[in-house]
Amino acid sequence: MKFIRASVTLLAFMIAALAFTATAHAAYTPTLSSPSNNAEFQAADNLDCSWTAGSDTPDHYIVTWALDSAMTDVLFEYETTDTSYSISGLPGLKTVYWQVTAVDAQDNEYPSSVWSFGTTTDGEESAGEETVFKLDFEDRSYEPDGWTASGPDWRTWSYNNNVHLLRYIWYYDRNENSYLTQNSSFVCGPDAELAYKWAQLQLLLFLPRDTEKYRCQPTTVLPATALYDHYAQNNYRYWPGGSTSYYPYSWKTQTVDFSDYAGQSIRLRFWVYTSSNSYSSWMMDDFTFKQAKGYEGTKREVTLTSDYSDPVPGSSVEAVYGNPVTVNVGSQFYSPAGMPEVRYVYDHFTGTGSFPVYGESASVTKKVFRTSTVTFEWIKQYKFTVYSPDDRGDPDPNGLVWADQGAEMTFEVQQPTVAGVVPGTRWLCSGWEGTGNFPPDGIVPSVTVESVSISSTLTWLWKIQYRLTIINPWTGNWRG
Repeated sequence: MKFIRASVTLLAFMIAALAFTATAHAAYTPTLSSPSNNAEFQAADNLDCSWTAGSDTPDHYIVTWALDSAMTDVLFEYETTDTSYSISGLPGLKTVYWQVTAVDAQDNEYPSSVWSFGTTTDGEESAGEETVFKLDFEDRSYEPDGWTASGPDWRTWSYNNNVHLLRYIWYYDRNENSYLTQNSSFVCGPDAELAYKWAQLQLLLFLPRDTEKYRCQPTTVLPATALYDHYAQNNYRYWPGGSTSYYPYSWKTQTVDFSDYAGQSIRLRFWVYTSSNSYSSWMMDDFTFKQAKGYEGTKREVTLTSDYSDPVPGSSVEAVYGNPVTVNVGSQFYSPAGMPEVRYVYDHFTGTGSFPVYGESASVTKKVFRTSTVTFEWIKQYKFTVYSPDDRGDPDPNGLVWADQGAEMTFEVQQPTVAGVVPGTRWLCSGWEGTGNFPPDGIVPSVTVESVSISSTLTWLWKIQYRLTIINPWTGNWRG
């Protein structure tokens, strides 16, 4: 029975502990806000990522961006105490995953869920041009492979061994919409452009025609939102003399810039709308959508800068897009010739592009997607020489000390009195003598340099003291 009661008590304790852990986790765990999950067309630079805090405020947050949902292929990772972070240097035309982890004062971590977003172009050189589609109708089908034609009066027509798309309204009182719609969407790449040939015939008998429209509508969900309206550009009623209702003797060429939509999923729909009271023909041919291929296979330059060393692998690295590159500062110390009292020591690096904005390691490895720079930063140091005979008093610091320029430093004797070798004697620190940033002398066992600016020396001074025992003998009489 005792065993059963003990087991029940242990189980209750474990349930209570798990409940406490879950409560603490919920109190600290952040909730991602923006960009929304699966958002598209997000900037590769200066992108504001934000989240809301839990009910308890953590010590800090760790924000991570990666190329995989497991958050192992990390692009960047930064700490902040704010609930937002503006990130730059992301690869263009990629799906990027991000997560925020709250960290409490005991270094316990409380990760958020993982969200993703797609980036737009990043302004870098692309890998050449590709044709997403070309519709020339030479197979005499008005419904090309991958497209669906809807609405009345679509047909193809051949003239001079050239087949074109024809939408012919041949009698009055037709308020009709006809569409040629792409069956699936695609991601618009950089420097994208749509080009096509067109001509139109309107037989106006007695009413003005200002409502006939032809539109190219990029969209992922229908009904579409027109990103380009052919009619609104006054591109209509082009019909050179001698043509018929079925073919033109010559064409006009139209091009549409889609570069602003790079990184966005689009689906194209060509829409012809005809109102009543006229005959009308639209002729179209050679729809071509071209764009840059993206960035795979291109090269990105990484520029390394260091004032006092030769960085490795050199001042400039040509990196293949997406490949890892390791750079390091080389030697971490530099002593100018003829200046033994001065040296320079590596302190940290700053980065742009695919490299972190700040880091303290002497070597860093990153996958390179963007033109990047790494600047190795140095600190000037001055030689300070601290001397105390036999290291007496345990000076801190002691001996040869390299002090950072501009730093504040305190020098002290930790044991102002030290027992002498001979019984009954001791050493007492009586002050110091100094040069450079130190005052010439002082009488206390501590001195502070407010801003290091020159090589200096400090000598701790000591004097011997002897123990003096004073005895006052009793000379009175004892009385019983």
